[in-house]
Amino acid sequence: ICIEVGIMMNIFYELNSDNLSFSAEETGYRYWAQYDLMNPGREHHHLAMLHSQRVWIEDESGIRFFKNRNYGNIDVDLKEFVFIKLKCRTL
Repeated sequence: ICIEVGIMMNIFYELNSDNLSFSAEETGYRYWAQYDLMNPGREHHHLAMLHSQRVWIEDESGIRFFKNRNYGNIDVDLKEFVFIKLKCRTL
């Protein structure tokens, strides 16, 4: 995936079910988001990326998978993505 530096984007993470926490007060939550990032290669949450089953990027060109361990390179189900987006907590 080619990502242009300087484009504002949001990143959404779905954590693996066997690793659902970043801190004690957030234990058990599966969906996380980072908003208004300029350079995802430097700004994304490294632990979230490492422990995610799936990661979506939303920018001016649309929504696409950045990481999808289950199914490889497939199109995003927009209905599912909207529900996941609504469930997300902010990192």
